[in-house]
Amino acid sequence: MKIVIFCHSIAPSIDGVCRRFTGMMIELLKQGHEIVLFTLENKPEELPAGLSDIITLPHMCFPAYPEKRVARPNLETLSVIWRGLSKHRPDVVHVTCDGITQMFSFVGILLDIPVVGSFHTDIIDLIQTHDANFFQKACVISKEYLDSLVLNSCSTTSTSFQAKLEKRAVKTEYILKTAVDTTMFNPNKRNE
Repeated sequence: MKIVIFCHSIAPSIDGVCRRFTGMMIELLKQGHEIVLFTLENKPEELPAGLSDIITLPHMCFPAYPEKRVARPNLETLSVIWRGLSKHRPDVVHVTCDGITQMFSFVGILLDIPVVGSFHTDIIDLIQTHDANFFQKACVISKEYLDSLVLNSCSTTSTSFQAKLEKRAVKTEYILKTAVDTTMFNPNKRNE
């Protein structure tokens, strides 16, 4: 199967999303799938060997957080997505739900390619730690809800996050398993 992955966080950025998607790509390649990566990194690192293509999307950085890249939701980005998906014609696209989710969905509809997405970060919890106002929360909730409508399927990272999203009318059908070996790291094996 040919799979396009868009991940907003790839090394040298280091966080849970980066690690999860790097691990997913490694496993998909081991299973014989062909992987094309859309990223925001100009020089992505620690990628598995054997990716079919790496496409960097237009992005920007915020002065307060210069190491974190954010996709530019503009016509140039839409054009890069269109060219990449038209060139590779994948069987499916998997995106991390962020500011350009709908762009991938729009191009997927036009090219008849299913686009699925995953929610990794509880943005509401995050912005509440920065005293978000009602309007900011409403924007995030609306965006998450719209993502769940335009994507062919949605997933998240835990049953607790799935329950939070469900309370906000965001439907997620799947839980992405972590890369933690739960037979080895298990509360039943706890040693005081």
